[in-house]
Amino acid sequence: MAFWPLRLALKCIRIFVGLVLVAWSVVSFVIFILPGGLWTLFIGLAILAIDIPAVRRFNEWLRAKIREKFPRFYQKVIVPLDAAKDRGTKKMKAWFERLRNGFWPKLILGALVVLLAGASPALALEIENAEKIPYQLDTKFIEGIWKKVIQVTNDEAFILRVPEDAKMPPVVYVDPPPKGSEASLAGIRYEYYEATGEVVLATPRVIRLYKRAFRESMPGLPYGSIAQEFFHEALIYQHVSMDWQHCTMLNRKTLVKVLEFIDAHLGTGRAVTDKILADTEAQCLEELTVLGIKRY
Repeated sequence: MAFWPLRLALKCIRIFVGLVLVAWSVVSFVIFILPGGLWTLFIGLAILAIDIPAVRRFNEWLRAKIREKFPRFYQKVIVPLDAAKDRGTKKMKAWFERLRNGFWPKLILGALVVLLAGASPALALEIENAEKIPYQLDTKFIEGIWKKVIQVTNDEAFILRVPEDAKMPPVVYVDPPPKGSEASLAGIRYEYYEATGEVVLATPRVIRLYKRAFRESMPGLPYGSIAQEFFHEALIYQHVSMDWQHCTMLNRKTLVKVLEFIDAHLGTGRAVTDKILADTEAQCLEELTVLGIKRY
């Protein structure tokens, strides 16, 4: 039995071709100079009858009426058409059988799958509520930022490396931002274990990108804010406490490398780097204040 996606694709193709032929026959009846007519109509109905029971019953009724009322037309048109359809069906079945069981078709199909898998990104990003964003973001570039975050994090890591195939957290645009987040550019909500206070990795995280990231006079700011949230995700894999994450990004100098990567890509000098670093330093000071540690 053929693989079900292939069966579904063939069914859709047959229905599409049948509808096109029937529509073309109707148009050819109206515009007489166009080729088509009854031949096109009967072929289209025969194709549709393969997958649509109602069309199949209509075909049977129509054939009976034509055979009864127009026997000469039935012998000269319908009978040869049935014979051609049967020959075509047998040839198609034999071709698909060879395609399914042959060595070379399988080899070519496997090579195409490998090539397509290598050419397409493993992590496809689709921003939820993207239609409400003030201006469009480059999702391919965001995927590149995620890979860069993993790279610079692992370059600094002797142990607890972030998996290269770690799943990128999805991004959702929130407008208006939730209460209490009016001053934030982006954020992630976490679920914690009550006993240890660690983040529950099994619970998916979602980056919420807020409107304020688009109000600043720098188009690269949303990318910088997303990059900082990507670092939160990467540091969770390394079991870095949430109380130390902003300071860790600064002390390891990993955040600045990715921000400079963003500025270089966008040609914005150091605008994104300076803005996000300033915000991160303020957040780091808040963390140290809560922990009662003085920063010298």
